[in-house]
Formats: sequence, structure tokens, C-alpha cells
Amino acid sequence: MSALSGLPSLMRARSGARVLGVLALTILVPGALLVALAARALIQESQAARVEITDRLERAAEHAGQAFQRELADWQTGRRRQPHS
Repeated sequence: MSALSGLPSLMRARSGARVLGVLALTILVPGALLVALAARALIQESQAARVEITDRLERAAEHAGQAFQRELADWQTGRRRQPHS
């Protein structure tokens, strides 16, 4: 009878391990995958934002350079414009 009395505790230990395994497969693994995908998406978004900022700065610098060249050419030829009010 003593050999059979240990059987329920062994079954409980196995069922506890099974519950932990199910928990890991159904909650922890998908959660870890979501965290990894979210981190990857944030990194890509950050890189895209840096590229956009760089492009905007380049366009602004180009526009400012062109405006400066026009003003300089006008100043050199004596056709100085009046500032806008």
C-alpha cells in the first residue's frame, strides 16, 4: 500500500510540470515573440525617422543655400530687394 500512496503526489508533480509547460507555451513564448517584434518595429521606426530628419535638413540647407545665392547675386548686381514687411 505504501507504493500506491506515493502515486497521487507523483501525478500531482507531473500535472504541475504539465501546467508550467502549458503556461510557457501559451503565454510566455508568444509574449516573448511579441516583445521581440515590438522592439524590432521600434528600431525600424527610429531608423526611418532619422532618415526623414536627414532628408528634411538636406532640403532646408539646399533651399537656404539657393536663397543665399540669389540674394548674393542680386546684391552684386545692385538689384537689392527690399525686405518683406
